[in-house]
Amino acid sequence: RDVERSRGLGDVYKRQSLMERTERLVVVLVAAGCVGLGAPYSLLTIALALVAAGALVTVFQRMRSVFLSVKSEDAL
Repeated sequence: RDVERSRGLGDVYKRQSLMERTERLVVVLVAAGCVGLGAPYSLLTIALALVAAGALVTVFQRMRSVFLSVKSEDAL
């Protein structure tokens, strides 16, 4: 959905972010699997905090990327 929205601005979406959907899913699934095999629940808490922080950074990276792309297009 994000891709379609930013493409409406002239295809300014770039896949250069810290933690995209696939990475978030892998981190959570690996942590959940480890907890299922006997690791402490704190591992899952740490993994979810890492995913939340990564997602927040990703949001700001994407916003900055779109802003800079639109700004450079306006300068032309």
